[in-house]
Amino acid sequence: MGKKDKDKKQKMKKIRKNKKNIGKKGAVTHIEMILSFVIFIGFVIFVLVILNPFKSRAPTNLVEFAYEKIENELKTNISSISINLLKVPTAPATCFSINAITDLNCETGKIIVRNVNDADVDYSLSDRLLIVYDGNFYTIYCSSELESSGSLSGCQSFSESDYNLGIIKTKEGLSEKGIISFRDEYNTKYQEVKERLQIPANSDFGFIISDLDKNSLFKVEKEIPRGINVVTQNYPVKIIYSNADIKNAVISVSTW
Repeated sequence: MGKKDKDKKQKMKKIRKNKKNIGKKGAVTHIEMILSFVIFIGFVIFVLVILNPFKSRAPTNLVEFAYEKIENELKTNISSISINLLKVPTAPATCFSINAITDLNCETGKIIVRNVNDADVDYSLSDRLLIVYDGNFYTIYCSSELESSGSLSGCQSFSESDYNLGIIKTKEGLSEKGIISFRDEYNTKYQEVKERLQIPANSDFGFIISDLDKNSLFKVEKEIPRGINVVTQNYPVKIIYSNADIKNAVISVSTW
């Protein structure tokens, strides 16, 4: 066999050997791709099962969450404006009437009128505001929390030049009526209230409102089982009463 034939034979062996190696490398690469894909799918399943981004989560600070929900349920406001008369009714009139103060956005009968000594004064509200004369200075309070008005007639009509109006002031707070209604619903339809406030199914809540001397004003709370972890947080609030009184208070919200 000549030298050329030997060289040719060796080249053919190298080519066959290289083809085998390429085949092996291709198989290994294919297996690595499959393993990588399986690992990736496994990781995705782990994230979905363990972290579950689609599941609705309980708030990280449940007591804060509960307070915000309670506040939204109970909050209301009350507006007030002062009136300073520049004249007095002429006898025999014992009351006077002024234009209804539309900027107050008062519902019919949802106001209270008080004199300079903060005593209630009889009034009537229709297209005009009628007030029993009791001095030259009055404050009108307007809120959906307030009681209905009375009925007056025969009042002397005052024009806008006969009195001065002050600036409208508005305060926010928790509604006394709302608290009482919420307490009744809490005691009779607790699960419905809990679902409406989006409190997690495996948690409970309640609250107590006290005055600044720590006297309890309203208790809206279930009996808490012994040995259970309870988180309580206090928040300063104002209570708006149906007689237009506004009192500072503290609401203690608990979750367990």
